Parts: sequence; C-alpha cells; structure tokens
Amino acid sequence: MDNNITTDEDGLIVNPTHGGTGGPLDTSTPLTPEMQAEINAPLADPMGLDMETQEFLQSTMARVYNGQIDTYKPSSLINQAAYDQLDQAGEGLADQTAVIFCGKLRDIRGLMDISGGEQSYAAPTYQIQQLVKELKFHKEEFEKQYGDVFVI
Repeated sequence: MDNNITTDEDGLIVNPTHGGTGGPLDTSTPLTPEMQAEINAPLADPMGLDMETQEFLQSTMARVYNGQIDTYKPSSLINQAAYDQLDQAGEGLADQTAVIFCGKLRDIRGLMDISGGEQSYAAPTYQIQQLVKELKFHKEEFEKQYGDVFVI
C-alpha cells in the first residue's frame, strides 16, 4: 500500500479530512460562499449546441423573456391561424402539447436564470441542452402531422 494512505485495523482507508472510514463528513467547518456557489453551479457543456438548435433556443427564450410567450398561458404558444384549421381532436392535442411545452419552457428559463441568463447561451448546461432538444424535437414531430401550430 502507498505510504501516504492510512488504514484502520480492518484495512479500510481512513480519510484524514474527517478521521473516519466512510462516515459523514465533518460539517463543523462552514463552506465559504465561493465554495457553495461552485458546488451549486450546474455543469456547462463547453461544446454547446449545434447552430440550428442554438438559434431555436435563443429565439424561443427571447420571446419568453420579452413576454411574447407566457409560460403560464399555453395559448401564447399557439399560432391561431393554423390552430383554427385543426379538427377537434387536433385542437385537443395542440392544447395538451402547449401545456407540456410551457412546462419545458419554465424549466429551461429556471435553469438559465441560475446559470447566468443569456450568458448561458454560449455554453448551456447539459440539462438545458436536453430540454431544448426535447422541445425542438417534439415541436417538429407535432408540426409534421398538424402544421405550423406553435409560434416557437
């Protein structure tokens, strides 16, 4: 065994930070605000999104931030002219999908707000990327069948 590693009588490695072998960390030393901020920061992907998805994110979130889209009002996502062309079943699906999309947009906005707002466009977190890709995919799939129903 390495000379810098300490073990107990059972051969378990002893962590010199808290003196135990797998027990809770010593929490008597408070975290600095800088340490807490680093721990709480979501992981960003330096590779970012592809250009098309990046543009989708920016244009969609611009509409959310300027109030054109209200994430608590699903009808704000609806392209009324296309919606009026749908049958009753299509309208129901569009309504349901708009509610789901509003939830995803709230999640994206919340993550962006804690990740630096518009600065997070350059390197969005993995969570933001996944939500944006899901939103874009489901929007495109829905609109393949029902037309340009959403304003995003």
